[in-house]
Order: sequence, then structure tokens, then C-alpha cells
Amino acid sequence: MRKRTTYWREKCISPDKPGDRTWMRVLLICGLLIQTPGHCAEPQERGYAITIRGFGTLGAAHSSLRDADYVASPVQPSGTGFSRDWAPGVDSKLGLQVNADISERLEAVFQVVSRHQVDAGYSPRVEWANLSYQITPDLRVRGGRIVLPAFMVSESRLVGLANFWLRPPIESYSLIPFTNSDGVDVFIRSRVGDATNALQLLYGNVKIKGVSATATGTQQIRSEARGMTGIANTIDWNGWTLRGAALASRLPASDGRLRFFNLGVSYDPGNWFVQAEWSKLMIPNLSRITKAAYVSVGMRAGMLTPYIIYSTARPGDPEPSAIANDQRAISAGVRWDFAKNAALKLQLDDVQVRERAGGNGYFINIQPGFSPGSASKVVSIVLDFAF
Repeated sequence: MRKRTTYWREKCISPDKPGDRTWMRVLLICGLLIQTPGHCAEPQERGYAITIRGFGTLGAAHSSLRDADYVASPVQPSGTGFSRDWAPGVDSKLGLQVNADISERLEAVFQVVSRHQVDAGYSPRVEWANLSYQITPDLRVRGGRIVLPAFMVSESRLVGLANFWLRPPIESYSLIPFTNSDGVDVFIRSRVGDATNALQLLYGNVKIKGVSATATGTQQIRSEARGMTGIANTIDWNGWTLRGAALASRLPASDGRLRFFNLGVSYDPGNWFVQAEWSKLMIPNLSRITKAAYVSVGMRAGMLTPYIIYSTARPGDPEPSAIANDQRAISAGVRWDFAKNAALKLQLDDVQVRERAGGNGYFINIQPGFSPGSASKVVSIVLDFAF
């Protein structure tokens, strides 16, 4: 698990609807590109190197619940269930990244990703666009559009091949569905014996686009988190990874503040692994406090990696507006690494919305037949690849 994440951190730092037709065109281009490996141009006389790499996921998901849509993230306007029987947009995505070593210390990174988002299309959007300067081997500063380090796998969150699971647990990762910020960060690394400590400090602004369930369906949300300050610290030692993160920002649209905390731990000796995270999101002026957690366990047996996940999200107060995300999921899946840069994954999810008044869980496009306590069986299959 960590080996694949490290690969992407080093290499990447780390048809019936118009949107579907756009996505199919992108996939045809991808099919041509995947025949050749990422290439690198190194004009030594100019002192720089350019590396171009790509990643993607082709998938489809099916939900047994017909009165609402199951989605992988609040940034998606529709999913499987009410809108579609089998939905490719839940997990499918395509990304392209360019790394340019301008000098020994200065690097430029540009990443664009196409995925199903709130505008109901697959238009490619800039995920990363930044310059980083390596002051010393253990001190780096970076500016531009950068990753938002809210979770353990934030760096590789959109790269399916870098993760053992089919998708991050939505009960936890939906708390902070946005993945980047426009600003600056500082990365400081230190070592004590066999342990490595990585500290990240950041400041910037985050654009928020998503959807939320209502009594009559779905409403779009567009806002901005300004003055986002954050800290993330990761300790790696003998197969163990311990991580903590905290974010805070102003929400001008609601005249309030957002605060987020995350704690994570993983142990990966090689042939098996366990990973868990706990998160808490607080938006006091909107009477929203949500706590979420998951634990996952898996093993590696040759080319196969079977795993199980238990994930839960609960409101932290009794306000009616806070209980919409009261949901738990039990998941079982398997990853098959049948090729060097490709893996096939199958995952089954048992998703239960807890029986509390007004609870929709993370389902959207709610229909009259939906009720608190509704459950869904979700089956998903994806092909993750890199080129």
C-alpha cells in the first residue's frame, strides 16, 4: 500500500448524455496514450527535464436502492440508483501530469483531471499547478495550486492505482471533498534514528463546489473557504505511519468558520496491512458537527489483495441539520494486479442510513420513496491504470 503511494509521490508528487460522449472521447485518447510509457525530454544544454505521466480509472457502480443516488463524493451531481442502473461516473476519471525540473532546486508541476463533477460534465480541470523550491534536502517551499493535506492519502486520493481500495471511504472523505487549495506551503523533514518526521504548513483559499440532498432532490453548493490555514505531520517508523492534520478557514458566504481535525494510523509490514482514520468537521454557525472514522484490513497474496473496511459518520450534536450524514458502510473488496501498471478491483458495499429524522446519509437526488433507515447494496468494478 505504502509502496504504491510512494511511487506516485515520487513520480507525480507523489452514450446517451453529452457528458458521457465527452468522457468517451477522452478515453479513446487515453487508449492511444496508454500504448506508450510516459516520456521524458532532457535537453541538457538548457538544464531542465520534463516528465509526462498519466493515470486513470474506468469503472461502473450499481446500487440496489432506487429512491436515491449513491455517489463517491459530494462533488458529483448524480450517481447510481435513481439516475442510473449502472453509473460509470461514480469512479471513472482520467489525469495527466507534467513535471518540469527547471533547475536542481526548482520544479514546476501541472496536473489536470477529468472526472464527474457538479456541472454534470467531465471537463478537465486543473488539480495542481505550482512551483516548488528545494531550499535544502529537508526543506521545501511551494506556491500555486497545491494538494490539500486533509487525509492520509490526500496526495494520491485521485490515483486509484496508488491505493488498495476501490475508492476512499466516503463516510470520512466526504467531510472534505475538495482536494486542493490556492496558496503556499512549507514542507520540513527530519530524522531521529529509524523514524522520519514530515511537517507541512499551509495557507491559501479553497473553492467549494458540490451538492447536498434536500427533501425534494438536490441543491448545488458554491462557496469559498478563505484564509485556510493548516498543519499536517506524518511520522514513519518500521512499517508504522502516524499522522495528524488540522485545518481552519473563514466561510464568507455563511459568515462563519470551518474547522477540521484528522488522526490516522497504518501498519504495513509487507504481506498484510491495517489502516484507520478519525475525522471531525465543525461549522458552528451552520450547526454542523460531523465525526467520521474507518478501519481497513487487508493482505497481499501474490497478485491478489483482498480487504475489508468498516466506515461510519455520525453527527456530533442533535441539531436536525447535522444528522443528514448519519451513515455506516461495511465493504469487502479485492484488487488484482494483473499487469505492471494496471489493476482490476471489485468491491461490495453494504450502506445503511441510520434511522434518525431527516437522515439522508451521503445519498443525493432523494425521491419520495426514500426514508431514514434506508439501505443499499452497492457493487463496483474498476480498472486502474497508469501510463
